[in-house]
Amino acid sequence: TVNVSGRQRMLSQRITLMAEHYQTERSERLRAQLVSDIDLFERSHIGLVNGAATMNLPDVLPEVASEVYFGTELRLDARVQRFLELARRAAGSGSDASQATVELTSKAIGSINDRESLLFALDAAVAAFERHHRSEIQNLRRAQLASLVVFLLTLAAGTFLIASPMLQSVTTLVDDLDQLSVTDPMTDVLNRRGFLIKGKNLVNSAPDSAVLVMDIDHFKRVNDNHGHAVGDACIR
Repeated sequence: TVNVSGRQRMLSQRITLMAEHYQTERSERLRAQLVSDIDLFERSHIGLVNGAATMNLPDVLPEVASEVYFGTELRLDARVQRFLELARRAAGSGSDASQATVELTSKAIGSINDRESLLFALDAAVAAFERHHRSEIQNLRRAQLASLVVFLLTLAAGTFLIASPMLQSVTTLVDDLDQLSVTDPMTDVLNRRGFLIKGKNLVNSAPDSAVLVMDIDHFKRVNDNHGHAVGDACIR
């Protein structure tokens, strides 16, 4: 959920920029990529709200995230629906597309510091999923502590061989969740949270460090020609 919601934030900015470029370039290639990104944005939103096994998204939206999507303050679901409506109009033609692009860039996406903007609400969703994930880890740590108490009691009763596997299973699960909280499950590279932690350490220890950002051009062709499984393998 953290990775997909973080990608939504990136996609919203990318869609907005591509819509602006499409108004001046009007190439079919650019329009196809714009429509593809809009479709991915919509599928990801549906998956986050309703669950999607193909994206490893749970069927139930955490309460803290549900408040962001459907609460009276941020209304992220409504903002996303409005953004999608404008984006699809912007991918069309004529004066309506131009007007939709203007509204998309000037009002819909906004600034990450503007509480009324889509970016602010998307950032709040990422933070909500991160809080939920940390809460799950804390609960598992409490379960680990409880298991440790049980382990000691059962050890005193001479049942070490029963308690030890149980403690090992809980410890392994907590370690796995710790790893998932900072990495992308498909590629095992750092996600946003892991990147920020690593980046802070690098800035403190090696202030002359640099960041290299890379993007795979025309990657949709790989998925279209060879399937998403090959696309995932290519990314890895």
